[in-house]
Amino acid sequence: MPRRMVVALALAALVVVFGAGWAAGVASAAAGGGSAAGAGTSVAAAEGFGVVALRNTYDPGEGAPLHEHPAPRLVVVLSGGTLEVAGPDGSAHTVDLAAGQVMLRGPEAHALKNVGTSTVETVELDLPCRPGTASEAR
Repeated sequence: MPRRMVVALALAALVVVFGAGWAAGVASAAAGGGSAAGAGTSVAAAEGFGVVALRNTYDPGEGAPLHEHPAPRLVVVLSGGTLEVAGPDGSAHTVDLAAGQVMLRGPEAHALKNVGTSTVETVELDLPCRPGTASEAR
C-alpha cells in the first residue's frame, strides 16, 4: 500500500476516532463499564479498510498486561506522560510521551504501566500488513 494512502487512511480514522471513541467512552462510563482496577481502558473506536483504531487511556498507576501486536501500528499521543514498557523477557524501560507525538511501531509484545502523574491517552491504528512483510508471517 503506498505511503500516502496509509497516511490518508490514518488521518481519516483519526477523524472517526475523535467522535466514535469519545461517544463509546462516554457510553461505557455511563453504563458503569470500564476495566478492572489497575488496568487502563482500550476502546475500539473505528474499524474499516483493513485498519482498526483503538483509543487507550491509562490513569496514573494503570496499565496493560503483557499483550501482542501482530501487525505494525501508528500511535498518536493525545495526552502525554510517562509509561514503563516491559518486554516478554522482563526487561523494562520508561518512555516520556508528549501530546501530539506520532510513532510508527512494528509488531511486538509488551506490557505497559503509567508511572507518571498524568493520564496518558493514545490512539492506535493497527495497520494492514503487506504481502511479504514480517507481520504477515505472524
